[in-house]
Amino acid sequence: MVGSMFQLDLSLDSSIYQCSEKLMSSKILFSYDFWSKVELFPLFAKLADRLCRVTDPVLAKQYAEQFSFFTRCVTECLYNENFDITVSKVLKLSRGVLEKLPSSSRDKTFYKTKDKVYGSTMNLLRQVIPLEQVNFTTKESILEYCFEIVDRSEYYSHLGNVQLLSTLLKEYTSITVEDCHRILQIIRLIWQELIKDRLVMKQRDLHHKFIQLLMSNVFLKFSITDKILADDIFDIASQIIDNSSVRKSLLPTLFKCVSDYQVENSESFEKAYWLGRLLVKGAFLYQSDDSIFLMDNVLAREYDKYFNMGDKGVYEQVYGWPEFCYRIWIKAVVSSIKSHQFALTLWDYILANDQVFHLIQPVKRTDHKEQWKRLQLLALMLSTLDIMDTVKLKYYMDKYLLPRIFKEASPLCRVYIEWMISLMGYKHAEFRTYFQESFRESVQEQHPMAISIYERSVVLIAKQMPRVQESKLLTKFLVDVVVPSATSNRALTRHFSSSMAGVILNEITAKRLEIPPVLLSALENIDKVAQMAASYGRFRSGNAMLWDITDDLTLSGINGGVLLKISDREIDAIYEKSWKKYLSLDQRSILRLPIGHDQPDRWVKEKRNTKIKLDAYAGREEDSSMLQTKSGVWSTVMETDSNIRAVSNIKRSPLIVLASLVDKPPNIGGICRLCDCLGAGWMTVNDINVKERTEFLSVAVTAERWMPILEVNVDKIIEFLRLKKKKEGYTLVGLEQTDNSVELNSELKFPEKSLIVLGKEKNGIPANILDELDICVIIKQTGVVRSMNIQTATAVIVQAYSAQHC
Repeated sequence: MVGSMFQLDLSLDSSIYQCSEKLMSSKILFSYDFWSKVELFPLFAKLADRLCRVTDPVLAKQYAEQFSFFTRCVTECLYNENFDITVSKVLKLSRGVLEKLPSSSRDKTFYKTKDKVYGSTMNLLRQVIPLEQVNFTTKESILEYCFEIVDRSEYYSHLGNVQLLSTLLKEYTSITVEDCHRILQIIRLIWQELIKDRLVMKQRDLHHKFIQLLMSNVFLKFSITDKILADDIFDIASQIIDNSSVRKSLLPTLFKCVSDYQVENSESFEKAYWLGRLLVKGAFLYQSDDSIFLMDNVLAREYDKYFNMGDKGVYEQVYGWPEFCYRIWIKAVVSSIKSHQFALTLWDYILANDQVFHLIQPVKRTDHKEQWKRLQLLALMLSTLDIMDTVKLKYYMDKYLLPRIFKEASPLCRVYIEWMISLMGYKHAEFRTYFQESFRESVQEQHPMAISIYERSVVLIAKQMPRVQESKLLTKFLVDVVVPSATSNRALTRHFSSSMAGVILNEITAKRLEIPPVLLSALENIDKVAQMAASYGRFRSGNAMLWDITDDLTLSGINGGVLLKISDREIDAIYEKSWKKYLSLDQRSILRLPIGHDQPDRWVKEKRNTKIKLDAYAGREEDSSMLQTKSGVWSTVMETDSNIRAVSNIKRSPLIVLASLVDKPPNIGGICRLCDCLGAGWMTVNDINVKERTEFLSVAVTAERWMPILEVNVDKIIEFLRLKKKKEGYTLVGLEQTDNSVELNSELKFPEKSLIVLGKEKNGIPANILDELDICVIIKQTGVVRSMNIQTATAVIVQAYSAQHC
């Protein structure tokens, strides 16, 4: 059989050639001695003649499989002495392959055969290029062919084209910027074709190689001096980022290329300022938190836990690096730059494009996703604060950050701004004076938010100072601000300042600072009285409100570590182990900021409903509000070994809400939403396709993704109630006004296994269904209008059930 394969015997079935890759892996049949004796040129000549002369599509398919087999053989025989296949011969073949086939064919899938032949041709060309010196003429012929083939290409052709261009960039040492523009023109055409097909998931290898070609070192080096080239690369890379919100593996590949380029060419990297804009766009992207996007993470983790015996997880085998790795590489790259001009590019791009990033003027100040995006931008800015030009930095502080801190609704975002203000105040005495003057009026007026920001910032600055300077600063600070504020008639101001008095007392004791005895005595009494108060412990105090502005200036600290220490909100943190696992030793060696260490003993672990959080209430001014987190369906705290936003373990009740009689999609959507919110086990609808209706979706607001929904047609309701649920022990409850209805009040007890039947919007529950029910419930109404909307009525009765059983 092997002999017949190498004779290109047409009597062999095509499937044998299709499976040849596995067959060739046998070292018994295909040993080194075997390959050293193989002469491929006669096979090449024979195949070239067949492919250029063939007119029958059926034969062409067989030749295509033989040609794929031949290119696999070339890989093994490249360095044989008798290897005589040259670039010019392959280019000649490429011009005539399948040219005599009729333009139209009854076989609608024949385009796949053509695609495979074109792909094999380019693959063969890619393999023989390194064997000879590529001259100008050869380079021109290759580029011309790559350009011409794009509009006839599918998957294999695009893959071959991308790999061929990558090899050309590597092997042709005289590439010019004009050549780069021509190659980039081909790349753009390929990208347009890929986008047209919506980036087919099973073509991930093509997408990865495409990105690696786009971000190749040759292009990036030329982009430093050629703005047009830089803008073209940035445009395509930006489109890749935009298409990554619901697609995996693109971003890790993209930013791994950026990271590798920085490691290999750190000096030239910092002259490619457009890369700063790309890093900002990548950090700003919020990937989908839909269950379908996250499900494979969950499944992969469970599979690895019970079945995987190998070193690599199944997710890594399929997709490559975990998705969150792209954030690690972005943050590492930013934390490795040393040029203040590159850092200025980041700040300028963020602040000058607020219509895109909304850092200064958020669209929805309390939206969870917007908060996440602002946190990423602020983290980038904080990471480059130490290398920013001082004059520019003061300008940005004065114009943007200081005014913004009073309007920022998110306590987490305020932490980053306070951190930057504190670092500036610590390093520059004149800025510290300016900062104090900026807050003077607000502090005198005892605004709770101003007091909390000012007091925390001053203490953060003071903790970094030498002993004598710290003593002087804290003495004045205690007399002017803390002690007066601890007696304020505003509860929030009083609580925060009393707590801060305890923090300062600990600092004085630990460092033996020189504080006047009378002032020290007053401080001790304030702390003593605060601890005796009945409400002590309901508010976070002491070090739970502070961090170290210099020691915590690490990758782990900036990217969630500090927030974990001072807040019990959902924090999308990247832990120390992840930095060390996914950053190469070379990347770590050029870091400007250290990785740092996790401090789990200082993380806030209390549940949100067990304690009142001071930082959440300190901003309740006219121009601020508590942060809304209802849009954060998935927990976004990063696990050390996996990047999974997982749904909390929701325990649903046995309650079933039968909504099959409700026929208006908005009402069904609203019922779905409230059933999910209140923990109902199931709901039923007449037609499951209602979930696709726009009117339903606009009211359900993604609840249909989480709420278990069952289709029970109207004509099958009685069968469903009588033959199924009644036998399962369910009590059938109707929400209807009848002469025997029971009033819904605190004395009415629902069985745990209850099924609530909702009626039609106008006519209620039909008589034949009423006959099947165990009880009907009526909601007491005392107003003029004695009719509730079906959504409202459902909310009332389901809440009454949930209060008893959830």
